[in-house]
Amino acid sequence: ATATASPLVEVKGVTLFVRNFGTVDPKVAGQALDNEANGKANQVTLGAVVTEDGKIQFLCKVGADAAAKGAHAGNLLREVAKVAGGGGGGKADFATAGGRDASKVDE
Repeated sequence: ATATASPLVEVKGVTLFVRNFGTVDPKVAGQALDNEANGKANQVTLGAVVTEDGKIQFLCKVGADAAAKGAHAGNLLREVAKVAGGGGGGKADFATAGGRDASKVDE
């Protein structure tokens, strides 16, 4: 994805918001992700943070309508983290995962 591309993509009737926050405090990124997801029932909101030691933290929130259509934060992040050499998961509505290869964040 390029910097000029919209962070919003339509996937199977669900809005997907993706953002690479880069190297920021994970709490700041988490708050921004919460703000983006708030009140958007048909949205999957996915963010990535690169920590100072070069690791990746992925965060994902899934709105109720998106979950009803089959979106699952834990399953999604498990697959996303694999690409970056990591793992993780969680519930249908919220999940976190880690990765080891920061060069793969955008992928």
